[in-house]
Amino acid sequence: MNEKTTITDPSPGKEKVFTHQRARRAFYRLYHLAKDGKLFAYLTPHPSAKNPEAFASTTNCLEGGINGPLKLIARQHHGRKGERQRTNIDWWLHFRTRDPLDPHIIAKQQNWGKDSLAKVETLTPVNNNEANHQTGRPALYDNHIDIEYTHSVGIRKGTI
Repeated sequence: MNEKTTITDPSPGKEKVFTHQRARRAFYRLYHLAKDGKLFAYLTPHPSAKNPEAFASTTNCLEGGINGPLKLIARQHHGRKGERQRTNIDWWLHFRTRDPLDPHIIAKQQNWGKDSLAKVETLTPVNNNEANHQTGRPALYDNHIDIEYTHSVGIRKGTI
């Protein structure tokens, strides 16, 4: 960690710098957080907690219990975008709550799905199908690949 490298073309006042600056910075950041008792703060519940044994020291229950199935739903229904994807996940969460409302009441509050469909239509640009090669924005839909060189992050020609 204390290894230094001599600079061949030094800036004023610098002839040697630490060789592993990023590793050194990360080490000392972790060192100071551990010294201040903030590195693994979630392992120790707050002193005013009524039942400290009930606190889990990991997020495994979130990843396996809630986040994992939500990611699976999003992956299986990847064709749904925007508001439809959100509505799909909302319903999944709704049916796993302890005391859910009647779906009839929720559907009535959402105007039987018409409100979310209106949001989907406003989020999708209809008449702007042009690709912008300066910013790298692709067209909304396309039917071919350009064979001319365009300065974008898309398809490139040649070797690296």
